[in-house]
Amino acid sequence: MGNPRNRARKTSRKRRAVTKETDSEKRQKCGMEFAQATNSGSRVSSGPSGHNNGETGPANTGIDLTPLSGSRRKLGDIMSKDSGKKEIEYPERNCGFFLFDIEILSQVLESLCCPVCKNASIMLTELSKKRKGFCSSWCLICNSCAWEKEFASSKSVNVATKRSLEVNVRMVMAFRNIGCGLEAMTAFSMIMNMQKAMTRDNYSNLINNIHSAYLEEAEASMKLAADEEISQSESNDITASFDGTWQKPGHASLNGVVSAVSSLSGKVIDYQVKSKYCKSCQRRNHLNRESLAYLQWQIRHQSKCSINHEGSSGAMEVNGLREIFNRSVEKYGARYTTFIGDGDSSSYTTIAEEKPYGPDVLIEKKECVGHVQKRLGTRLHKLKASLGNRKLKDGKSIGGKGRLTKTIINKMQNYYGLAIRKNKNNLKGMANDVMAGLYHIASSDANPQRTLCPRGNESWCAWQRAQAAGKRSYKHKSSLPEAIVEEVMPIYKDLGEQQLLSRCLDSYTQNPNESLNKLIWARCPKKIYQGRKVVELCTASAVCQFNDGASSIARVLQRLGICPGSFTNAAIRKCDARRIALSEKKSSEKVKQRRKKLRAIKRDYGTWRKKRKEKCIKVEDTET
Repeated sequence: MGNPRNRARKTSRKRRAVTKETDSEKRQKCGMEFAQATNSGSRVSSGPSGHNNGETGPANTGIDLTPLSGSRRKLGDIMSKDSGKKEIEYPERNCGFFLFDIEILSQVLESLCCPVCKNASIMLTELSKKRKGFCSSWCLICNSCAWEKEFASSKSVNVATKRSLEVNVRMVMAFRNIGCGLEAMTAFSMIMNMQKAMTRDNYSNLINNIHSAYLEEAEASMKLAADEEISQSESNDITASFDGTWQKPGHASLNGVVSAVSSLSGKVIDYQVKSKYCKSCQRRNHLNRESLAYLQWQIRHQSKCSINHEGSSGAMEVNGLREIFNRSVEKYGARYTTFIGDGDSSSYTTIAEEKPYGPDVLIEKKECVGHVQKRLGTRLHKLKASLGNRKLKDGKSIGGKGRLTKTIINKMQNYYGLAIRKNKNNLKGMANDVMAGLYHIASSDANPQRTLCPRGNESWCAWQRAQAAGKRSYKHKSSLPEAIVEEVMPIYKDLGEQQLLSRCLDSYTQNPNESLNKLIWARCPKKIYQGRKVVELCTASAVCQFNDGASSIARVLQRLGICPGSFTNAAIRKCDARRIALSEKKSSEKVKQRRKKLRAIKRDYGTWRKKRKEKCIKVEDTET
């Protein structure tokens, strides 16, 4: 009969052999599905069974009609160009950089014969005086004759000048992309038992070259993004989201970045780096500014000075936006007529009053839904802190069990955000659902205030569903006291005004700006101060990565006169594919629901843990 386990293995192998497809068939099938999804404005379903997750669409096509993720929209065209390439690409022969133990290499070379005297007496020697950063010069010397061969461990980027070496450019670019500088390179060399890293002057020169290459690539990328936005909107009047970020919180930062992200393509179309500190100027503060020597130095230094902002750090956002608006027509032939902002600053008011496009062109304001939702939670927390232990009409304070707790505030904030998002382009329904959320929480068995909640079996309100099913025995679990509702009502009336809600009808968000800010400060850590040039380099690198993915790295290397190489190209394709896959996963409904549950648990972890403990005790009592 044989071993049952072996029989099961044979059966599973047979099943796999029957249903197995060749790699070429799979690629052809995936390519056809991706083409169909792209042409129809949808994406291929990532579900395990190929269903469309309840969305309407063609039967048995495996096409999910949910909107494309941001990374798929931005990188889909780039990845489709590489779809015809082989999945496994063998690198070129003898290319790339490898780490070698010199002792092992010397032993191998000692066994080789000299090309002149044919004796095995070759010795490897480093020319330490010709060492340049991570590039070292070596010499093969024959102990039996006068033959010798000198070579370097890296090619020069510019053969004419021989000032930059490829390994040094790649190392500086790599460390800068992971948020590290010269000190990290020195620590890397120390731990790896390598030669000392490059000098500070050499590092600064390489930073200047990489800075210029990244700025050129970022400008080209933003020009294409602006043209794409104009073609999609079919107008030169476009909508963009504007946001400012600082290297240090509390508006005490010396550096700041202002960005503009298009609404349709989701790409960065412009940015401005502001700085109010220059190390060279700081070193000469003690000198007499009226002396001839200082004036001569100032003339020479004026073109290199890092200071391009005077005033408070908070004013960097306004000044940066002013420059972005003033150059939009000259740069792209476009006007930013719709301003998406967070509403927490006076940036829009300043730009609208200055009227950069003339007195006849009005700039419309749109609100970020996420920031508007946060306003309710912020104001409720401030109300609770201001009242403190003061007694309300019912003789109790605003806080405590069954009162305005942190859990209730989070629930009210979520209801407010859902009321805005679920009523896109429906102002009346939005205003109704905003107040319905408050009365929903305030309802009780004695006073069920659920009349504003949607009716029917598919309503999100459990009480309305029970009424539609003919069940009259519904019991409310908890309700917000009437005294607290009276205190909270002015906030709801203020945040439920039609003037505010009308700016939220399009459900715009500043999440792309926040994602860009995260990329910038990942390359330029906030814990370590960096000058304006490094901040500009990191911002340009983040813009290229945000718009075009990792493929921008190859184009920057080409601008520096370096061939990216097969290893770099293969890693770039994998990085972009991984980014798209992760974005598709995060945008799926299943992962969204899981993320919401985890966020709710994190906000009220103590209550969740208490309920979990009570549930475990009940299970143990039942088992015993």
